Amino acid sequence: MGREEQGVRATMRYALVPRTLVFVFRGEQVLLLRGASAKQIWPDRYNGIGGHVQRGEDALSAARRELEEETGLQEVALELSGLITVDVTPERGVLVCVFRGAVPATLRYALPPRARSSGSPRTT
Repeated sequence: MGREEQGVRATMRYALVPRTLVFVFRGEQVLLLRGASAKQIWPDRYNGIGGHVQRGEDALSAARRELEEETGLQEVALELSGLITVDVTPERGVLVCVFRGAVPATLRYALPPRARSSGSPRTT
């Protein structure tokens, strides 16, 4: 069924850009990264781990990739905890896929060298 048959005009189409957000827990603590001072969005602010979903990638794979890229953590079991839609313009929005995972309470953590340049860790 075409667009016209569905009553949808090309100018009416709303698009969502997918993003991931991951919170990793160690007991009662949660791992947060502080954005670098030079970042355009939320410099020097703490946030969970996450980022873009690349073409051909599903949200869970993107969350795992971002977690490894930003923290060096691998093989953390992640589960989808929620979806958040943020309207940016009348035509575009952001779909944030929120995941959570846990690491053993005994795990000691140090940022990998690549991630050190983009922010600093904090557990709360």
